[in-house]
Amino acid sequence: MSEPIRKAGKNPESYNPKKPEIVNMMDEAQNSVFQKTITESGIINFEIVKFGPYRFIGRTVYFGNKGNLEEFCIFDYMWGHRDWVYNELDGIAEYNSDEPYNAALVTWDRYDDKNQLLGYSVGRFMRADTPVPDGLDYIDIPEMHVGKAWWRAENADGRRGGPQNLGKWFAYNDGQVSEEINRTGEYKSHWLYMAEVHPERVVDGLPLIGTYIPCEPLS
Repeated sequence: MSEPIRKAGKNPESYNPKKPEIVNMMDEAQNSVFQKTITESGIINFEIVKFGPYRFIGRTVYFGNKGNLEEFCIFDYMWGHRDWVYNELDGIAEYNSDEPYNAALVTWDRYDDKNQLLGYSVGRFMRADTPVPDGLDYIDIPEMHVGKAWWRAENADGRRGGPQNLGKWFAYNDGQVSEEINRTGEYKSHWLYMAEVHPERVVDGLPLIGTYIPCEPLS
């Protein structure tokens, strides 16, 4: 078994990182983009639900995120070389959760002011008791609230792009999902992780894509 990315016994719910500087950069860049209504934005469904516990299993890379956002081609590289990961997970399909979709997960579990490490994983949310295949990594996700938004993806493979042309940034329109969470007045977004989710569904001729962001009640 690979060394866990976040060791069992250290409850991620207690992890409360300072909002990373790179997220502040994203917010500044996106402020002018996301001043839209939910209808204008293209979101076809948004909800806040209980989520987990799960074990996200896949392959992870960590790297410093002090550079230019446009230089982060590692996102597209990892996604482009994802097939072997999902083939491995297909082999343990008996451990599939109720979130069996291919996904990309962004984490800040190793982030600090000195190293500013960003984690990027391709994998799936499996059942919490799933054994980890050799060569794969895992992140344990506790039960929490999550904001889920669903979109009709704008490019051929259901991956990045779309009307905002976000290029190689983290998760599809994550800034807008955070805004929708905060707009409820009952929850606030929590920068524990972000997930970009790819069910095998097509809506109006376009692939469906999901963005999940954790949140916590205001009271």
